Amino acid sequence: TKEQYGIILSAFSFASFCFKPVLGHWCDTTFRAPYLSSITVAAIGALLYFFASAFTGTISLLLIFLGRLLGGIGAANSTLAFSYIAHVVPREQMTKANAFLSMVRVIGMAIAPASVGLLQSVHGRLFSLEVNPLNSVGLVLFVCNVLTFMVIYFMLQEPRKEPILETKESRIDERTVFWKSFLSLEFLIPVLNILSLNAGFQLLETG
Repeated sequence: TKEQYGIILSAFSFASFCFKPVLGHWCDTTFRAPYLSSITVAAIGALLYFFASAFTGTISLLLIFLGRLLGGIGAANSTLAFSYIAHVVPREQMTKANAFLSMVRVIGMAIAPASVGLLQSVHGRLFSLEVNPLNSVGLVLFVCNVLTFMVIYFMLQEPRKEPILETKESRIDERTVFWKSFLSLEFLIPVLNILSLNAGFQLLETG
């Protein structure tokens, strides 16, 4: 139904929205673990999306929903890139680096639909399951996530962190600075801009 389609479609963005703060907090101590964990979850989601075609009815819908949900959790790691850049790129080059990351994201969103069009000619069998233009998307996502996992595992280096002597007073001061920065117009304006952009995109996609 249209309602089921809307729920399945929005599950990806909802899961990504919920888990970005989790991964963001996790990367305060390490980057490799949240990256590898989120990519693994996304890969499992892609496999569920593929195997959903082996079932019918409610089970098939549930697998597609779970696949999208896990894919969204994996996509929440997009926040890690900006945090990583903040650790390894000099301050004077930060704007350029973040602009490059945003540009790559937009290019990826434009290329993906075109690449999916190439799957129209895919027909075959894998482990007695039919592979067609619809479910082959799950396999492509799985392979891409596995390749990404390998790149992160072998090539990503943890940024060097200076030891910080933490006290109770410094923790309280850090929280105060955070909330003052969070509630400032300089921060809220771009955040609301991104929120409206993504909300509009999701409304258009669902419509």
